[in-house]
Amino acid sequence: MKIIIYEDNLEYLSKLKKYLCLIDGVTDGAITSFVSKSKLLKAVRTCQEMTLYILKINNEKDLKTAEKIRQLDKWSTIVLFTTLLETPVLALNYNIEGLCYLSKARGGDRYKEVLTRAVHYTFELNEEMLFVGGQEILTEDILYFETNQKQYKNVKVILTHMELDIRQKFEEIIKLSQQFIRTHQSYIVNINKVKYVDWQKNEIHLVSGHKVYLSRSQKRQFRLLLNNKKI
Repeated sequence: MKIIIYEDNLEYLSKLKKYLCLIDGVTDGAITSFVSKSKLLKAVRTCQEMTLYILKINNEKDLKTAEKIRQLDKWSTIVLFTTLLETPVLALNYNIEGLCYLSKARGGDRYKEVLTRAVHYTFELNEEMLFVGGQEILTEDILYFETNQKQYKNVKVILTHMELDIRQKFEEIIKLSQQFIRTHQSYIVNINKVKYVDWQKNEIHLVSGHKVYLSRSQKRQFRLLLNNKKI
């Protein structure tokens, strides 16, 4: 998870960093700050992970910037860091979907409360969302991944409602979530989607009705994982 701050006042910026670094799981290295709008938007366009954005709102131009960020990043968390009492009302005219507001004038306890809530919320989103092959995908929507051994970077993602073709190394996918288990040279399965296993035919039956192969080399390890999960 990354934290991006858009703020040009050094005093406020220092205050934000101070309270963010008091939160478990947040390090100074995870925080990036911007003064330039163009550099901020460039960073948003190239970001490939769940992000908490803390955005200054000093005028309606800043609200337009926040709206642009939401257009570029539909899933991450936005906190509006504002001097304007009317920000909640003005923001209704923009498609921002901010998590909450933080008044710059408030005391340290309020900073700590709002920032802690935003960080924890973003951590939870980070567990639910994957950035794979340039796509943002909810982990719970994924049934399994399939690849052609001759074209190892061409991967098909089978979702509950559709299929996607992506370019991603197969060995990188397995590292994205503890839910993903290698069952065969050509398959990675979301273990939460397993309905039952036909051990005689070496077939894994998913809740969707799909079947995937289970190789002999993966059989023992997969059985242990299922027993631990009590499927």
